[in-house]
Amino acid sequence: GRATGPTLIATSRLLLRPLAEGDLALLCELYSDPGTMRHIGRPLSSAYIEASHRATMDAARQPLGPRFSVVVERSSNRDIGLCSTQAASLHERSVEMGIMLRPEARRGGFAKEALSALTNAVFEALPVDTVWVQYRQANRGAARLFDALGFSQIDGWRPSGARLRLCVRGVQRAAWQSNQPQRAISMSNVVGFLENAGRDAAMRHASRQQLLEAMQREGIDQTVSAAL
Repeated sequence: GRATGPTLIATSRLLLRPLAEGDLALLCELYSDPGTMRHIGRPLSSAYIEASHRATMDAARQPLGPRFSVVVERSSNRDIGLCSTQAASLHERSVEMGIMLRPEARRGGFAKEALSALTNAVFEALPVDTVWVQYRQANRGAARLFDALGFSQIDGWRPSGARLRLCVRGVQRAAWQSNQPQRAISMSNVVGFLENAGRDAAMRHASRQQLLEAMQREGIDQTVSAAL
């Protein structure tokens, strides 16, 4: 049958590989952690996570079923999180996407890098016109992330899988592909970078070159980087 997406995605710093049988410990770490689940729901029990893992592995064998990928930092070969696409809707020609990262991996632009690559892969592999996400309004980090990626509210459209009271944003194929060569950084992402730098002691004492390299990883325009 037709696969939901590519089995392996590589970026400059990350590798997105399919979820495997041996990844149960990573799932337990993410889904049982109150901090990670703060904007998602209640932490899950080990038994529930194990059952969900088995169901997810089974569903991944279906032609247009959900796909979960482990996010691997290439330099350390360390698993730093999980990203996914849910079952694609052929009727709505859309698919939902999401990501969870370990606490220590939530800075440095890893989420943006992973989801940008995943969005590219989805539009290349799937018969969909829209990739969309949903998140709680209180999750300011998610808002900044999807703002930076160019996801926005789509007037008059709300996918059937969207839950009530959650923010829903999407990006359409034509807009994504036309903006990919030179995607502009939003002001909210600049603000997010400054907030993270203020909380990170290493960033507060970093050299100019280190700061410029960090801003380059975030995709911040060179002129803005020099000013910052």
